[in-house]
Amino acid sequence: MFSSNQKRAFTLMELLTVVIIVGILAAFAVPNYINTIETQISAEGISTLTAIRASQERHRIETGAYANSAADLDIGVGPSTNFSAPSASANVNEVGAISRMQGATRLYTIHISNAGTVVCCDRLADNITCAKLGIPAGASCPAFMIP
Repeated sequence: MFSSNQKRAFTLMELLTVVIIVGILAAFAVPNYINTIETQISAEGISTLTAIRASQERHRIETGAYANSAADLDIGVGPSTNFSAPSASANVNEVGAISRMQGATRLYTIHISNAGTVVCCDRLADNITCAKLGIPAGASCPAFMIP
């Protein structure tokens, strides 16, 4: 059969099988990884909005009304790598909002009410991104949300 000086190597079929298996595993792993990263990024936005909501409540206690601008609040929150600068609103149903940006494109916006209810408005108004993040979609997203 084989003499002692013959070298043994993998056949083309064995190598092709391994490449196909790795490709199938990557097809499942990469989308899950991307979704996990986006979920962590949205948690950053929700954390910022929670701080804005708390600051809005302090402002309401001091002045009797919610602030119309984030500049009027007692916290300094600016734009980050992943989000635009947050906004504040005197509207009871939305005391703060922050938009997830990718370059100049707005992907989705997260809103928080004075009661702490967090809702999401997707750029394409289909709320697929919001559903993937596990954030409930807003019943009516403001017109400024759709670029």
